[in-house]
Amino acid sequence: MYDVTRVRVREKRCNVQDVSSTLSAMSVRQRLSRILFGLILLAIAIHLVLFEGWRDLTIGRFHRKANEAFSRIEGITEAKIYLLQGDGSPSTSETFPIRPYNEDDSIFGSVTLKGSGLQDFLKVWQYQEVSYWRQAMCHTPAYGFRLFRGRQLAFETSMCWHCNNFYVAVWPFGSGWYGFNAETKQAKELLAFCEKQFPGQRQGTNVTPEKAAIPKQGTNTL
Repeated sequence: MYDVTRVRVREKRCNVQDVSSTLSAMSVRQRLSRILFGLILLAIAIHLVLFEGWRDLTIGRFHRKANEAFSRIEGITEAKIYLLQGDGSPSTSETFPIRPYNEDDSIFGSVTLKGSGLQDFLKVWQYQEVSYWRQAMCHTPAYGFRLFRGRQLAFETSMCWHCNNFYVAVWPFGSGWYGFNAETKQAKELLAFCEKQFPGQRQGTNVTPEKAAIPKQGTNTL
C-alpha cells in the first residue's frame, strides 16, 4: 500500500513537471513571436518614416518615382545622355534598354556630364510637367538618360517628344510609361540641350523630334 502511494505521488510530480515544462516552452515561443512581430512593426515604421514609404502608400510608388524623376535632383553627381536615333551606324555595340518593351535600342553616341555641364543639364532636366494621361500609345525615343548619385544609378529612362512619354522602372514590379508635356518651355529646352550635345547627328534633326521614325505601339507592364 505504501509503495503504491509513493508511485502515485511520483507520477503526479512528473505530470506537474511536464505541464510546467510545456507552459515554459509555450511562454518562450510567445515571447519570440512578440519580439518578431515588434521587429516587423519597427521595420515598417522605419520604411514609412525614413525611406518615405508613406508616399508610396498615398500616391503609389510608380507615380512617386515618375514625379520625383525630374524634381528630386539633390545629390546627382553624374548624368549620361545616349543618342538613340542616328543617321549613321551605331557608335558602340552597347545598347540602351527600353524596359517596357523588353527590348534594346542601338546607341549612336553618348556624352557624360559632370561639373558645370551637369549643372546646366539639371537646370533644363528638372521641373518637367508630368502626367500619367498625357501620352500617346507609342514610344520612339530620341534620347536615353541615366542619372547617378555617386556609383548608384538614381534614374534611367528614354524620352519620346513625339509621343510625350518616358518609362519608369519600379523594382520588382516591372516598368511602365508615363507622360510629360513636350510643348512646355522646359521640355523644349531639354531637347535643345540634347541636340547641342550631338549636333546634326540625330536622325531627322531638322524635323519634329521623332516623326522620322515609325511609332511603335506600347503598353505598360505594371
